[in-house]
Amino acid sequence: MITQDQIEQKFNAASKEVQDMVNSEDVFNAFHEIREKHNLHLDHAGNLATAINAVILEIVPFTELDGLLREGMQGVDDATRQGVIQDVNDKIFVPLRALSKKRAEEKHAAEKMARVTPQKPSIRDVEVGLKSDDLPIRTLPKMEAPPSTAPEPALSEPNTSGSVLAQKLAEPAPSAPTPPPTPAAAPRYHGTDPYRELAE
Repeated sequence: MITQDQIEQKFNAASKEVQDMVNSEDVFNAFHEIREKHNLHLDHAGNLATAINAVILEIVPFTELDGLLREGMQGVDDATRQGVIQDVNDKIFVPLRALSKKRAEEKHAAEKMARVTPQKPSIRDVEVGLKSDDLPIRTLPKMEAPPSTAPEPALSEPNTSGSVLAQKLAEPAPSAPTPPPTPAAAPRYHGTDPYRELAE
């Protein structure tokens, strides 16, 4: 018979999903319903619980459940034992297999969706060096020069080519007469002039 130590070791090493199955309220309720239905004694019920957990934790395959119960439920007739096995299969393992299959399908669908859905770049992606090809390109709006508002000349300049006025304008302007050079001022002596008369 499977020991409780084997059950505990396997339970501690199992995934959270399997642990949730072992501790499931549905499994607990189904076990007590089977126990009451077949009027199992305490020792027989304990061995049945150990056998169910051994199958859930995959210590033994479901096909060995009959052998485990034959050993752990001595004194119980074959018809009752077979009825217990049938109820355990229908009320515990069929729902658990359906639940496990549903969870696997949901996980597969979520992984497939994650592969199909494109990820939008974030600021963090830019910080770690996301390629510029992956980011949307933002440009400033094109600015056009405003139309010129300078007034056009009302009259065109007169054509003075070949006229006397054109010749006068072409002549260089007479230069202003240069003033005679100013003699440089004599340097002033700031000391006492010995030839100057003293004021009385």
